[in-house]
Amino acid sequence: MKIRIPWAIASFFAVLSVVAASSQPKGNSKPPAPPKPQVFSPGFDDLMTMLVQPRHVRLYFAGRQKNWELAAAELRDLQQSFDRLAQVVPNYQGNDVNASVKSLIAPQMQAIQAAIDSADVQKFNTAYRNLTTACNACHTYLEHPYIVIKVPDGPNDTAHPDQSYAPAP
Repeated sequence: MKIRIPWAIASFFAVLSVVAASSQPKGNSKPPAPPKPQVFSPGFDDLMTMLVQPRHVRLYFAGRQKNWELAAAELRDLQQSFDRLAQVVPNYQGNDVNASVKSLIAPQMQAIQAAIDSADVQKFNTAYRNLTTACNACHTYLEHPYIVIKVPDGPNDTAHPDQSYAPAP
């Protein structure tokens, strides 16, 4: 009794054996080298969005909740973010980033530090508004006047809804 294999099934197995044979390494051939990882090179706008903006808003909510320890930490992190930004992108569109931070932003951050040190909510609110105004002045200086930030007007930080800003019990 002969077993008849339909033509399509026989063709499938023939192709499969050719593919399997061609995928086997030949002699001394080495497998291809893995691709080299790409260098992550964020732009100025990426750095502002990743490093500065989240710390700016968390600073606000920590101060609003009178969590002076967290506010001090966020202010420190914000300052370090500006320092890193000026190191990575010292010149943006022909403008000195470090000079703009030192002249526009740093004085307002010093005022916030004084408000935090004295645990004075009114001073903090004023200093934070002034910092926000300085940020917008910096955007204008760096030729991006259309980027306007503001003091948050809601009760919660929608960007970080999983963080509590109240002091730890």
